[in-house]
Amino acid sequence: RRVHGDAILQTNFLLSKLASNTGDKGYFGAGIYFSEYPTVCMGYHANGQLLLSKVLTGKFFKCPSVMMGIPLQAGFDSHTSPCGKEIVIFDVDQILPCYVVHYCAS
Repeated sequence: RRVHGDAILQTNFLLSKLASNTGDKGYFGAGIYFSEYPTVCMGYHANGQLLLSKVLTGKFFKCPSVMMGIPLQAGFDSHTSPCGKEIVIFDVDQILPCYVVHYCAS
């Protein structure tokens, strides 16, 4: 069975698919969300898979609060959530998808 993670490993993320299922452009910007904290990621997708990627954040803008769907702030390469647990990337050239990890929630 082919999963989304496998397709992303082959083609990288597609910004054209952003919010296509939910209409949600994101609390901290209209980009692709990452976290180094698995529990944060699992809160978004409870499908038993995590996609591990290398991400170049560059100079990041720390959002002071929810900034629903905003574009990348001028002079920055990415955004972070106020607590710093979520990273928002706006350019797929800053992302290298590496592994799909399958897990069982206990």
